[in-house]
Amino acid sequence: PDAGPKPDAVNARPEHDAGPEPDAGSEPDAGLEPDAGPKPDAINAGPEPDAGPEPDAGPKPDAVNAGLIGKCKKCESK
Repeated sequence: PDAGPKPDAVNARPEHDAGPEPDAGSEPDAGLEPDAGPKPDAINAGPEPDAGPEPDAGPKPDAVNAGLIGKCKKCESK
């Protein structure tokens, strides 16, 4: 009884959509991307506001007392 074509052999012929895809043409958005321009953060691409010397670029707070290390008031008076 199963000598006939298999049930899935019925669809063995070429697919009806075997031709070119309907959207095989150029994409509608194949042009420039809408955001292809400069990025919003490119506005601030100039020097940073704090690009100058750091506020603490001077001597460190502990360097101010570097000359007094090891000298207590009793030793200084001698």
